[in-house]
Amino acid sequence: MEKLRICHMIPGFFPIAKGGAETFALNLCKNLVIKGHKVQIITRNLDLQREENLQGIKIWRFTNILPYKIKFYGFGRFVKSKYLRILVAFFDFLCTIPTLWRLHRKNQFHVIHTSFILPFGLSGLIMKKFLRIPLVITVHGPADFYEVPRLFNPILRFILKRADTVVAVSLKLKEDLINRLGNLQLKVIRNGIPLRPYESTGKSVQLDKYKIATDDFMILTAGRLVRRKNLDILIRAVPAILEKISNCKIIVLGSGIEKNKLQMLINRLNLSTSIIMPGWVSEEEKVRLFKRADIFIQLSQLEGLSLALLESKAAGIPAIVIGSGSPFDPVSHEETGLLIYPPILLEKIVHNIEYFYQNVVLRRKIGENVKKEAKNLFSLQKMVENYIKIYQKVLKKK
Repeated sequence: MEKLRICHMIPGFFPIAKGGAETFALNLCKNLVIKGHKVQIITRNLDLQREENLQGIKIWRFTNILPYKIKFYGFGRFVKSKYLRILVAFFDFLCTIPTLWRLHRKNQFHVIHTSFILPFGLSGLIMKKFLRIPLVITVHGPADFYEVPRLFNPILRFILKRADTVVAVSLKLKEDLINRLGNLQLKVIRNGIPLRPYESTGKSVQLDKYKIATDDFMILTAGRLVRRKNLDILIRAVPAILEKISNCKIIVLGSGIEKNKLQMLINRLNLSTSIIMPGWVSEEEKVRLFKRADIFIQLSQLEGLSLALLESKAAGIPAIVIGSGSPFDPVSHEETGLLIYPPILLEKIVHNIEYFYQNVVLRRKIGENVKKEAKNLFSLQKMVENYIKIYQKVLKKK
């Protein structure tokens, strides 16, 4: 098999941005390198080295010429303004072209692969037009589609129709893209995660660091702390949950612009002994927490395919998520979890958590189901192989 030279473009990347798309890009590129392919990542800079090697991946960070404070909107460091983020994205597009052009002259990339439609889908189109480099775009959902104002629909449609291959990370996202943007040729490649860390048997029963005892009922949620995650609603439900389940503990993994506001809400409700917010933790610590948890909960209505949800499946813990009524929801009610349908009311959250708490047999059955589902559908190796097939296919059409 020919070894490929791939340029992956993503607006934010480690260590500045640590969301699902950044984890996707790191896992994909790292495994492509392991298979012998040459991968370089282009991303936005903010007080870091201009170039760096990370686990065999060459990272190039370009400079956006906007004032320092405005650039923070692109990373979600302040309360988000959609239009300021779009302004940052526009200048990202302008500023990345010289870097992309220079790197291609040096490396002769076979494929450009962008995470998100904007801004780098547009950069990739220019390279495709003038240098005939195939373009693959992965649409992740929240930042590049669900949160983009509909005013920009014509631009999104223009880019997606001209890429060589557009990948949606879930069937639900594909359905939503077509419903909003019209007929598009889309490929679905589900996000994948490393399964091996979750394969060992046994369950951690006590976590002294978090003051979680053997008999505590532990609820876990994970991800960027942003408004669309609806964590404030979960926190407001906790007093009623504690009335039903006095030994309940909630771990909130992650960080983000809502962290201070959420911590203030926790303090105001006197819940600091029941809700623990450790921020981002190491991969090993994260696996320990997932394997100890009794249930996982995610109240966001706007997800492409959440890596945290997939990690809960790999760990064999049932999940409570928001349903849309689509047959492509990532959870099947009482088979792989429980669905809450909007509006998201405190009573619904409390009812579903109590239902899981009282039904140990159901939790075990769902745990077995989701572990099988993770192995069959959400393997990182399957995801990587599917992307390699995409790269090879677009090169044949060149």
